[in-house]
Amino acid sequence: MTKRKYRHRRSVNVRINWLQPHVDGFKHWLVQRNHSAATITEVVRLLALWGDWIRAAGHNVDTLTAGLSASASVFHGNRTARAPQGAAKLFVEYLRELDILPPKQRPSLDETWPELATFRRWMREQRGVKASTLDTYQAVLVKFMMSLGADPAACTASAICMFVLESAKPRGRHWAQSITVATRAYLKHLVAMGKCPAGGSTRFRTSQVGNWRRRRAFLRKVTSTASLPHVTAKAGYAIARGFPRTH
Repeated sequence: MTKRKYRHRRSVNVRINWLQPHVDGFKHWLVQRNHSAATITEVVRLLALWGDWIRAAGHNVDTLTAGLSASASVFHGNRTARAPQGAAKLFVEYLRELDILPPKQRPSLDETWPELATFRRWMREQRGVKASTLDTYQAVLVKFMMSLGADPAACTASAICMFVLESAKPRGRHWAQSITVATRAYLKHLVAMGKCPAGGSTRFRTSQVGNWRRRRAFLRKVTSTASLPHVTAKAGYAIARGFPRTH
């Protein structure tokens, strides 16, 4: 039994030798990440399986990133079938941390959020807003897009109000004002681009943040079917003061 284990371990080492000396460092990296010895042994075995296919496909250490993309269509299916691909992803991540492989390229803003890219260009060309200010807006609006989506029809009064309140809650008044400025600028952009009619959306504001329970109670009363132009002074006042305007 011991002899058979030894042969298996040696077989893996031989098969993966073309990736040395990186494999030894990879094992140490896994140890630093608190993986057990048994897990590391299994990850290396799976890496050897992946390496067999990669090498047969004509890849070398310098082209492992391309190989990882190509192997995704091979190692797919159930958990067992995907396991070698998972081990390979860890190995590639390790090599990227050492700058042996180039860092993972993040998709551009145009690819991820084309609406925000259009907004930035419009603000820069039509309003002369500085890049640093747009970066601040973008940090808010990415969360806005993730929360409400890119469809203007989803920007209901209650949805916008709740987004501002929930986003500002951990940080308080100053952050709420920043969120509101960025959100209002984006809504004005939608109006200018003809994606929604002009209306109360341009009066969207926040001057204070607090009394979260009271504001949530009021926001529950704001109709969920209200369209973007109906983000009125009443909804804005709910954000600003915590209760509706009475006149």
